[in-house]
Amino acid sequence: MYGDWLTYREPFTELADLRKLLNWLRNLNEDSSPNICVFPGTGEHWFWSLKYSMQGEEGYTIWGDSLQSSSRNIDDITGIPFKQLVDKYRNGLLNSRFEIKDLSNAHPLIGLFYINGVGYVGFGLVTDINFDVYRNFRYWKESENRHWLVRWRIRVIWIDEVIRRILQYGEYNDEVNGELMKIHGELRLVKLLKMNNVNYVPQTNNCFRDENSRRIWEAIKSVLTEDEVNAMIRFYEQPLKATVKASLQPISDVNDVLEKIKERIKGTDEAILRRFIVGALLGNVMLIGPPGMGKTTLAELLARTVAGDDGYMIKTANALWFRRDVIGGETIENGTVKWISGFLIKAYNRAAERDRLFFLIIDELNRADADKAFGEFFTIFRSPNPSDWRMMNELVNEIENWGSKLDDESRRFLEYYRKYGDEPLRRLRVIAVMNLVDVRNLFLVGNALARRFQVIEIKCPQDATDVESLSSELRGELSDDEVSQVIDYVATLRKNSNISRRACISTGAVVNAINIIKEMKRMGVLNPNNLIVEFNEALKSSLGVIDHKLVSALDNALGNYLNKGRVGVSNDA
Repeated sequence: MYGDWLTYREPFTELADLRKLLNWLRNLNEDSSPNICVFPGTGEHWFWSLKYSMQGEEGYTIWGDSLQSSSRNIDDITGIPFKQLVDKYRNGLLNSRFEIKDLSNAHPLIGLFYINGVGYVGFGLVTDINFDVYRNFRYWKESENRHWLVRWRIRVIWIDEVIRRILQYGEYNDEVNGELMKIHGELRLVKLLKMNNVNYVPQTNNCFRDENSRRIWEAIKSVLTEDEVNAMIRFYEQPLKATVKASLQPISDVNDVLEKIKERIKGTDEAILRRFIVGALLGNVMLIGPPGMGKTTLAELLARTVAGDDGYMIKTANALWFRRDVIGGETIENGTVKWISGFLIKAYNRAAERDRLFFLIIDELNRADADKAFGEFFTIFRSPNPSDWRMMNELVNEIENWGSKLDDESRRFLEYYRKYGDEPLRRLRVIAVMNLVDVRNLFLVGNALARRFQVIEIKCPQDATDVESLSSELRGELSDDEVSQVIDYVATLRKNSNISRRACISTGAVVNAINIIKEMKRMGVLNPNNLIVEFNEALKSSLGVIDHKLVSALDNALGNYLNKGRVGVSNDA
């Protein structure tokens, strides 16, 4: 905001660098420990004050007072109210001759950020105090008799992680207020100060006594770990960059997407397709159902339609997946141990490189052990809603700590994360595909994983409507009468309870079987009198099952059908 117009005086020049400022504060001796003051206020006022540090003046927040209380004394030198605060600020940085102290003797003034009804949410270094009648801070509500006239400008040192997440909201609203009211027990400063018997609930802007300030400083200094320093630096790098917003497909375009998908996907209920499209545009979706219903094809087709041919990647899960496959981790490459990226990091990079959605399709999800592979996935995707998605600080720090021993994807990830933060996550959509056949032989997908998705089931057809919708495309070498026979037979099989409880006569299996008999007819090896017999054999091979009871049930159904000479519905084996 101020560019080079306002610069630090000696000996404070290096404190323009947040890391050096933090190192100075961490290494202060007891005689130079900071004076601690508290600035209490409403959640809405603090939300906008901290937003100012992200969008107004990078790394600096402001706090103010209306001066309405008669108990606030006027400083006899500066003429500014809050004599105690001004004295501590002046005496901590100037000697008796009004000369600036050197860093080793300076006693900085630290302000604690306190949200009424929530607790201590962060702290910063008070850099200047202003008495300003001309200007108001636009997001602090004023009235005819209440004006915010005194402002403390504060270099932000640390903000609690849960508050950093809440600050990603664009506006202060009921949802933000609700989030604030729920986080008291999660706040690190609240826990630290309580452990040190500091239960002070401030009513006004005020300072602790010197002996209490030293004790409180020793407690709160423990949050200034290297990980938290890195997290704060990233936090203030990210908002000021040119963040690319997600080009979410407008809901008005859903019909256009639906029409394009219907051209390729036949036989699936239109209401299910519409629900899937809307769900995948707004968040993560899990498609479940029997094999052969075109779930993976549907996921890929949606991704191509919305995001283009380069707008998705497909990964097929397996039992050997670990955290390294999904997130990333250490590996040995050419005799060197290094950190390599999993497909989620790669998907983040692809999303960061685009101005549209990027889709990650995970096929056969339940073939992977969720506990081994998806632990951090749970944390990053904490709900189906993209606004809740956050990259883990611990993961970013882990990658950073590998230094030069990173693959190219990891290096790009760090570059993009410093630039865009969590924004690319919100352009990422995960579509998981899961078959319900043989679930007892595969890994269990529990509620913890399923809650990260909107679950949409594509059910097995109960009649032959799907095949009828494909009849014109299926003819080819077959006559209308032959296609009608096949449709009639499929309807019979699907109504047979002895078959339906063992397997789904899926659209994909039927289409594949029809293509087989079409090819047989083209080659001249299909006996038209044995059309349904040949179709039944082709269908058995297309279902991809080896259950002899199902094979027997299909053969019995075929016998009943042929004996009746027409549609003949039988529920018996």
